Amino acid sequence: MDKAALFITIKAFVHVSTAFSNPDRLLVEEIVYPPPADYRQVIQLVEQLDQETLKPLEQQLLKNLPNTYVFSKALAEQVIYDQRGLLPAAIFRPSV
Repeated sequence: MDKAALFITIKAFVHVSTAFSNPDRLLVEEIVYPPPADYRQVIQLVEQLDQETLKPLEQQLLKNLPNTYVFSKALAEQVIYDQRGLLPAAIFRPSV
């Protein structure tokens, strides 16, 4: 998202997430929930470890999330939230 701030003509940043990025909640409100992990630490792990080493850590990182897709959506929402001051941003959570 910080790259997007370099483009002066961009009026806003809209991230398409999913209503299922918080499957452990009965009601998903219009807020960004705490992520299952710190995205900065996850990026570090992925950059430093190979897949064979990462695979056993997967369930520990996912916690109660069903899969890596939902996990990555939750992390992405946190990135957008943390960068929200750079330009107007919105998170759109459509359902299927």
